[in-house]
Amino acid sequence: MSGVIIRLEPAQAERGLARLGGILCSVDESPFPGIARKTGRLRVIAAKRSSGGVAPVEKEGKRLAEWMRRDDAIRSVIDQVRLKGGPPSVPIHLLVLDKDAHTLAWETLFVEGFLALNELSPIARIPRNLRTDVRDPVRPLALPLRVTCVMSATGVSALKQWTAVHDSVSAVRDRVPVQLTIISGDKDVLQAAKEKAAADPLLVVHPVPGPNAPVPLLELIRRTEPHVLHFFAHGDVDRNSAQRILVATVSDVDTDSGILDADEVGRMAAQVGTWCVVLTICGGADAATTAQLTHAETIVTHGVPASIAMRTEITSADADRFTQSWFPVALDALAAVAVPAAQATERRPLQWADTLTRARRDLRDRNGADAGANGVWSLPVLYAVPGTFLLEVPGGAHGVIAETVQQDRLGSQDTIEQLIAILVQRGAPPEAIAQLRERLAQDGPVA
Repeated sequence: MSGVIIRLEPAQAERGLARLGGILCSVDESPFPGIARKTGRLRVIAAKRSSGGVAPVEKEGKRLAEWMRRDDAIRSVIDQVRLKGGPPSVPIHLLVLDKDAHTLAWETLFVEGFLALNELSPIARIPRNLRTDVRDPVRPLALPLRVTCVMSATGVSALKQWTAVHDSVSAVRDRVPVQLTIISGDKDVLQAAKEKAAADPLLVVHPVPGPNAPVPLLELIRRTEPHVLHFFAHGDVDRNSAQRILVATVSDVDTDSGILDADEVGRMAAQVGTWCVVLTICGGADAATTAQLTHAETIVTHGVPASIAMRTEITSADADRFTQSWFPVALDALAAVAVPAAQATERRPLQWADTLTRARRDLRDRNGADAGANGVWSLPVLYAVPGTFLLEVPGGAHGVIAETVQQDRLGSQDTIEQLIAILVQRGAPPEAIAQLRERLAQDGPVA
């Protein structure tokens, strides 16, 4: 199912609402019959974060849910999602246009349990300035899957990040080829990754380039054309309200000498066809500064289908646990949909919201297992284009190519045919392929 879209937007002040303002709420879209689009008016609730008290996270989640469920349509659709009884999930997409309400922890919505901890009701947000006609993004699949990780947070070891990502990639390579690019300023990560890369042609390792390097960091990332782009770094907003990703270089590991603008990252990622950008940085989804978009929102508004970031600060230990939990689930889901089609090209769905449930539960368990008292599990925020993300998976000869790559690891047998197949897949003209085969035939067999 494509999910539910609930809109919360500011109402114009009217008599009785002038002092507090108000919020118009509506169910914009629902897969359930009998849920008519309805607009109701609710008084705005105080935009403040929980502090103290018994089970403050549960209290806040109940408060938000009770407030929303005053609207008949919203109450009905949330209940149908909760009581659905089995897969597939029905993601709840929230478009929160009211600037104060957007700062609230909607990921903690509680109706007889936290919705976001239930695999049937994951929660995502829609960026506030996304065009209304943008939905159901379709992206072509060209193997290998490409994962690029920038792991370089000043003063924090990235070794656990490296191990988590590498192990996750290794676990799915028997099903689908995955090219992993590691860009780091952490010398321990670089050493460990280079040792693995010596025997792995699909592992590429780069140090973070300095500010005067001939190939700057953003261009280096661009050249990898990642399907999934992951950052482990620091994040902030500068005095000019630019959302920054702060990356340490090898030569200056104690200083955030590599600075990327989320706006530039979003433009670059959209241009190269990135599917999801993961920001394991502090405050990448922090909407407390309501005059601007968050880092993750900015990235999605440029055309990237999904971006995950943290609503507030996150400890390095929790960041490591998130990566250890999220990557295996996400890559397993991608490997499942990337299996070559038997004949004709197929469009296959993937719900990015589904990839967060395990990570949320693991963050909950790491912090005392009481989701109602500790809200670390609610920090990851998914901003996504509404609808369903669709991968366009080629069939026919592509399937043979993929199987060969899986079995031979890009090279021990039939290398020339594999390279020709890749050229065909990348759109090389038939006459060029014919000339290449003729030249190879003239030169004789390759040893």
